[in-house]
Amino acid sequence: MNSRLFSFTSLLVLIALAVVPASAGLVGPLCPNAAGQYATTGASITALPGSMDSICGADSAEELSVNPDTAYARLRWSPPTNYPTGTTLGDLSQVSGINATVQFTGDDEPYYMFEFNDPGILGTGGHQILLLEFQNPAITGNQLNFDPSTTKFNLIDNDTNQYLAGGQQDAHSLDYWLGQYPTLATQDLTGIRLGLGLAGGAGTGSSAIIDSVEVVPEPSSLALIGLGLAALGFSRKRRAPENR
Repeated sequence: MNSRLFSFTSLLVLIALAVVPASAGLVGPLCPNAAGQYATTGASITALPGSMDSICGADSAEELSVNPDTAYARLRWSPPTNYPTGTTLGDLSQVSGINATVQFTGDDEPYYMFEFNDPGILGTGGHQILLLEFQNPAITGNQLNFDPSTTKFNLIDNDTNQYLAGGQQDAHSLDYWLGQYPTLATQDLTGIRLGLGLAGGAGTGSSAIIDSVEVVPEPSSLALIGLGLAALGFSRKRRAPENR
């Protein structure tokens, strides 16, 4: 009877792991100090002590500053250092979101961008690097949140600096874009960027301290894993007397 119980609970664990999306490999912290850095003239990136120092090492936080707001600074996480090679744009749509803890001052908020290769799917031809460029402000308190079903993006060709589809004003969620162009879901995610600046106006400058960045799994995935592990733990408890 115990062996049957063990087999059943082992099956639960296997089922739970099988249904967790491939994006589970993307789940976890993205250390700000592990990201690639880029800053134009008038922008700077400065390392500071942060809440992730125990995980990411000393001075894990990064301060992005732009003056004027037409300058640009960004952090970029890429595989295989920050997440597994082969993670797709579709995998990104399977996570609950990305939450960054940000201390922001100024008039031009930071934003997410997601890179992927487009072999002519959008009619651009060639293997262009495209960005899903963040559109609407999403800072709540000190949290900069990305939600694949609600956060709006537009499409831009980063090689030609031209907006695609309906242009800059055509902003939709990641889930919407993947619905419009299903083949994009299989394209590798080549970079996650968190940027500040490039504002069209003449702002007086902005600053954002990126203290932590977390990729959050789907609640259903966590529940399935928890169910499987709890069942396995129960079976081991039931089998314990045999080992004494």
